[in-house]
Amino acid sequence: MRRRRTLRWTAALGLIAVLCGLPYAIGKLPAGGSSINAKGLLARVQASASVGYSGYAESSGTLALPVTTGQFSSVADLFGSTTQLRVWWRTPRDWRVDQTTVSGEQDLHAAGEDLWSWNYESNTAELDRGALASGAHLPRPDDLVPASLARRLLSQAQPDEVRRIASKRIAGREAAGLRYTPNAAQSTISRVDVWALPGSGLPVSVAVYGKGDSLALVSTTMLDLSTSEPSTATTAFSPPPGAKVSGGNAPDLLSLADRLQTVPTPRTLGGLPRDSISPTASAVTAYGSGATVLVAIPVFGRTGGQIRDQLTKAVGSVKTPQGVTTAIGPVNVLLSDPVSVGVFKSQRGTFQPQISWLLVGTVTTATLTQAGADIASAGR
Repeated sequence: MRRRRTLRWTAALGLIAVLCGLPYAIGKLPAGGSSINAKGLLARVQASASVGYSGYAESSGTLALPVTTGQFSSVADLFGSTTQLRVWWRTPRDWRVDQTTVSGEQDLHAAGEDLWSWNYESNTAELDRGALASGAHLPRPDDLVPASLARRLLSQAQPDEVRRIASKRIAGREAAGLRYTPNAAQSTISRVDVWALPGSGLPVSVAVYGKGDSLALVSTTMLDLSTSEPSTATTAFSPPPGAKVSGGNAPDLLSLADRLQTVPTPRTLGGLPRDSISPTASAVTAYGSGATVLVAIPVFGRTGGQIRDQLTKAVGSVKTPQGVTTAIGPVNVLLSDPVSVGVFKSQRGTFQPQISWLLVGTVTTATLTQAGADIASAGR
């Protein structure tokens, strides 16, 4: 992700407000119809990562996450509120996404496998080396850009799981509609609706629905769009003079756990096979595919205790033989009871680290319960 600070956040908010009004009026124009079939549109969406573009997007979430400890607070904000985004995209390793809020702006810049984070208000820049090479990370603003979210959710969708739906005019352009309905019985997602430019397959709007829900759990739409590839000068980032710079490696909690690569995970979990694109050496492992995903995350020591405290206090949480469970819309969560992972030596003597497994997924309660039993058996 790449961002360069050229406007104060107040000016950026004003500009976004104007752009939000314009696409609404344009959206009232009748949308035409595209003759592309569902299979062809799916293929173009899945292959659209190299399509360059820029524009404004707005995402809305209705998921009230009960865990707000440390780095998880930003995740709660992303999926439980409205997020304003400005995106410049060249390639999956060369882009910039700015998130604008009432308190300021955070810019993300992709630089090959590295990720720069820039906060204008505090004049700080952080470099996370290898962030884009690691498959696991906590949700970031760039994950809610329509094209990125659509490609992630439809990456393993099969032709028999999609069908065409009505086209729409989005950001002044005709966008062909595609509905993805997961076949997996374990899924709590009923459908994912995507609208994409039929020529390039660039997704410009996404809406995700849980089973039994009439309102989208997460939706994100481009409000203004240019299909011209932005310049490298726009996406490039160098810390400005006087900025406070944190260099080297500052991974988030999930990315850090993934890089430890010290905790083995089973080949199947809750009846779901390991995701075919999940690294076999990774400590954080995804199971299932497409919109039906269960992720196993090792959580160590004090962090596990903090998450457990908040999950226990959450409305609807239940203590089970596998640990503490709760549901957040279609997302089911289980934090296993802590167990020792062996005896280690340090300069201060021997110690026995405690580990809990955080299981999170768009899977049924029965699947999650079985996954909890599976992960407990694997650790014995």
